[in-house]
Amino acid sequence: MDKTGQLRIPHLYDEATGFTAEDRSAVAIQGKFGHIDKSGKVRTPLTYDFASYYQHGLSMVRMKDKYGFIDTTNRLIIYDEAFPFDRVTTIVERYWIRYELSLDGREKFTGFSYKLDAVLIILGLLLFIWLSSLTQRMISKFRPVR
Repeated sequence: MDKTGQLRIPHLYDEATGFTAEDRSAVAIQGKFGHIDKSGKVRTPLTYDFASYYQHGLSMVRMKDKYGFIDTTNRLIIYDEAFPFDRVTTIVERYWIRYELSLDGREKFTGFSYKLDAVLIILGLLLFIWLSSLTQRMISKFRPVR
């Protein structure tokens, strides 16, 4: 029974992590993830395709094909790709640009996505082939006929 005398029925979750220093546990029901506190109160709605346990005040979440980090106030930062915080920084990507993300939310440019690198290499190769072909045609026009 709770403080009001109501019988409290505990929720049964399909998955659950241990509680962290942030007093949160990542839980899932029918493939949707969120967080609860030690009293069982839902602190992050179970709407995510994945939610990690909290570490350094942040939890990594996935929604469809996007990743993000959520803090204990449910403030969300979304990226195209992200890695968990193994240290005080992690690597994230938005619009094929990579950043080093710090725990306080600051982003530092670190380079371009491997996907953008691949596209630029292919475009460069196609440009080289086109220029090579154009050069060959120009040379053949000015060669004397024997």
